[in-house]
Amino acid sequence: MSAVERDKWTDLETPSAVCASGEPGVKAAKDAARFCRPRSPYVNGSAGAPHGCHRVRPGSTPRIVRPSRCGTDRIAPCLIRCVMVFVVTTHPLWRPFRSDSNAARQGERVATRQTVPGPLHTHDREWRKQFERVRRVLLLAIGPLALSVRHVGSTSVPGLMAKPVLDVDLTVQNVEAEDSYLPQLERVGFRLIFRDPMGGDPHRQLTFAEPNTNLHVWNPDAIEPQRHVLFANWLRVNESDRARYNAAKTAASTAGGTTRYNDLKAAVVYDIYENAFTADPRQRHDPQPRQP
Repeated sequence: MSAVERDKWTDLETPSAVCASGEPGVKAAKDAARFCRPRSPYVNGSAGAPHGCHRVRPGSTPRIVRPSRCGTDRIAPCLIRCVMVFVVTTHPLWRPFRSDSNAARQGERVATRQTVPGPLHTHDREWRKQFERVRRVLLLAIGPLALSVRHVGSTSVPGLMAKPVLDVDLTVQNVEAEDSYLPQLERVGFRLIFRDPMGGDPHRQLTFAEPNTNLHVWNPDAIEPQRHVLFANWLRVNESDRARYNAAKTAASTAGGTTRYNDLKAAVVYDIYENAFTADPRQRHDPQPRQP
C-alpha cells in the first residue's frame, strides 16, 4: 500500500465500541455499520482498503487499535472487519505508571552511597543553602562542562517534607562520555552509584557525603529533568497536592515490609503528575488514569 493510499484512510467517525452485540452474523454486522463507517474511497468494501489504518491529528498518539470480527462472509467486506481506534493526546512529559521502578533499577547499582538518607524531616530552609554549596563544588570541579545545575526534588519545595537528601540535576553535553566529567567529580568527593537509563534517557547517579546529595547527570534533551522541574513547580503552587504528597511520604516512611520507600509513594506521584499535566496551559493532555 502506497503512502498516498494510506493517507486516504481517515479517522473513524466515532471511538464508540464496534460490534456492540458481541454476536456473529447480520445483527453484529448492522452494529458495525452503525459504529464503524470510514470516510474514505473504500466505503463499500472496495479492494485495497488498508486494514487498521487511520490518520492521527498532529500531536496525538494512537493508544489502542483493536480489530474485531463482525458478521459473516455474506456481509460486505467493509462490515466484516471493523477497527476501533482511540486517539489520545498526552503531555510530552507523560510516562506510564510503574509501581516498582525503584526496586527494578537496583540491579544497575555499581556502589553504595556514602551517607544513608535518614528519617523524614519537615522542610528546612538550610537545604537551599546546602544546594548552593554543592553547586559551587560542581562548578569548581567541571566548570563549563556543567551546562546547567538545578535544585530539584522535595528539598527544593517549601512546605514539603523530605528525607534530608538534596536532589540535583546536572546537564552535560554527553552523559555517556564519562571520561570528560566523572574523574573530576570523583576527585572532589562524588561517588558513582548508578549507571542506568531513566525514562529512556541515559543517566548517571552520583552521591555526595556532606551535604547528603543525589546528583543526577543528564543529556541536554533528556525528558526526566524536565519532569522534575514541572513536578516541583506544581507542588510549590498547589497546596492540596503538597498536602497529599506529605501524607504519602509519611505513610511510606512508616510502612513495614520490603517495598522500597520511593515505590510506596509512586502512585501518588503519578496522580500528582496527572494533575500538573492536565493544568498545563501550553500542552493538551487527555487524562490517563493509573491502572491498578
